[in-house]
Amino acid sequence: MATTISVSDAAKLREQWGDKPCDHPKELLVEYIDNFQSRTGEYVCPICGEFFTKEERKELDAKRELLSSKE
Repeated sequence: MATTISVSDAAKLREQWGDKPCDHPKELLVEYIDNFQSRTGEYVCPICGEFFTKEERKELDAKRELLSSKE
């Protein structure tokens, strides 16, 4: 699986996925401007296209860690 995604490809994913719920996998993609020359600073779910800031990604990882420690 790719580790990067362009802004336009992320938008296509969001459009195709719609409003369905998504569990967002642990590995998020790094979003780049369409020419892949510079990062946007955001991360993108490879399934639904939702984007996350660095802080939101940390929160998501912390929630996963908490849930896995309860299992």
